[in-house]
Order: sequence, then C-alpha cells, then structure tokens
Amino acid sequence: MNHKGTNRITKGKITLRRFEYKDAKEMFDNWASDDNVTKWLTWNSHLDINETKSTINEWISNYKRNDFYHWAILYNNDLVGSIGVNKIDGDIAIIGYCLSAEYQNKGIMTKCLSLVESYLFNDINFNEIKILCSINNAASIRVVEKNNYKLINEIKNYRENKNDIYENYFEFSKLKNK
Repeated sequence: MNHKGTNRITKGKITLRRFEYKDAKEMFDNWASDDNVTKWLTWNSHLDINETKSTINEWISNYKRNDFYHWAILYNNDLVGSIGVNKIDGDIAIIGYCLSAEYQNKGIMTKCLSLVESYLFNDINFNEIKILCSINNAASIRVVEKNNYKLINEIKNYRENKNDIYENYFEFSKLKNK
C-alpha cells in the first residue's frame, strides 16, 4: 500500500477535492438535509447546518491521515455530493457515496466512482474495491454495474442503515486489473 491521502482529481466538469469549512451551507442545502438522499445512507438527514459543520470538521481533521480518503464532488464548480472510503480492510477499500437529488441519473456518480477507483488502484495500490448497496437502491446498483463491479454476495438482514432498520444488501466487488 502506498497511502497518499485525499488528493484532488479533476476530469472534465468533475472535480474531486477535500472538503473545506466553507462547504457546509452548500452540503446542507444540496443533500445532507434531504431525506430522499439520506434514506440509503447510514446517517439521518441533518436537521440544522451545525450537524453539517460538525461532519465537515471531522473530515477536515481526518485529512491529516494519509490513509483517509473522502472527496467533495464538484460538478461545474457546484458542490453536489461526496465519495470516499468508509473502511479499509488490508488491501480492500470499501466505498460509499451520495449525490444531490438534482444531479442524480446524469452519469455523474458513475464517472466519480471511476475516477476514485483509478486513484485507489493505480496510486494507492488497493487490490479490491467493495461497495454495499441496499437491494432497494436501484440507482446505486446501476452505478456499480456501469463500472463493471460484480455481485458477490447478498447479505440478509444487515444493519447498515440508521434507526435499527435491517435490510438486505448486495455486496459488489471489483479486483485490480480486471
């Protein structure tokens, strides 16, 4: 492993960069307070901007670590979502992501996942990337399938969601150089 931390990645209209303190209002307005976006996430919608500020402060603090990977997604310079490594298990990165409802179904997350995947495989030297998706989250399943991830497991009654909701999840995987 060659950990380098969260570095800027830019391609076309997409920029992936570290979160900044000034991002709180845009993050809160664009997705963190939207129940339709957060229903698939492990955390509840933010009720006020202070929750968003606290989350961003935690991420900024973690940027000191060279094994912390979490990007703000900018599309045409608008802050529209986030993508990052939720867990590292040896040479396996487990990724999570979310995107503002206004920007969904436009191929943005598919491109972001491809950019992050390339960075993690080629620059950091992970050998596998995994993604867990609720079996009910069709949009996220489409993102991983478009990026040629393979379904490797269905996890029954997995508690990944908040509020003690147990759901069935699909586990997808992609190996380096495949």
